[in-house]
Amino acid sequence: MESSTRGPAIAERAQAERLGARLARTRAALRAVAADISEEELVWRPDEGILSPANHLFHVARFEEALVARVLLGRTVRRRKASEFEDQTRRETAWYLERLAGARALTQGWLDRVTDEDLHRHRTPCGPWGETAADLLDFLSHHDIHHRAAIITLRKLIDPGRVFHDLE
Repeated sequence: MESSTRGPAIAERAQAERLGARLARTRAALRAVAADISEEELVWRPDEGILSPANHLFHVARFEEALVARVLLGRTVRRRKASEFEDQTRRETAWYLERLAGARALTQGWLDRVTDEDLHRHRTPCGPWGETAADLLDFLSHHDIHHRAAIITLRKLIDPGRVFHDLE
C-alpha cells in the first residue's frame, strides 16, 4: 500500500495506533495519580535512598525525552549531573505534569509519522529495552506503570487510608 503525501496509509499504521493509544492511557494514569499531590507529598520520601514522587516524575519525563531523542530521533543528549536531578525536587506539581506531557508529545510526534514497518526496523540498539522502536515504545508504557505504582506506594505510606479509584 502506498503512503500519501500526508503520511503513512492507515492500513500500515495499525500497530503504531495501538501503541500510541496504550502510551496515552499509561501516561494519563500516571498524571492522574500525581495531579492532586500536595507539595509536602511531592518531596516526601521515607529514607534518603528512596526516590520522592517528584524524583519519580522527573525521572520518567527526562528518561523518555532522552531516550526518544537519542534512539528514535538520533539527537545528541547531554547527560545531567546528579545535582541537577536533585534541584528538580523544588518545583510545583504542575511543572512535573507539563514535563510528562512534553515528553509524551515528543514520542507521539515521532509515532504519528511512522509506519508499522518502521516500528520493527532495527534503527539502533535500544539496550535492555529491546531491539526495535516497537520494543522501546512498549517499554515506555511499562515504565509509566512501574513509576505510577511507586508513587502510589509512597502516597499510601503517607496516608494508609487513601484509596486510588483510577487503578485499572
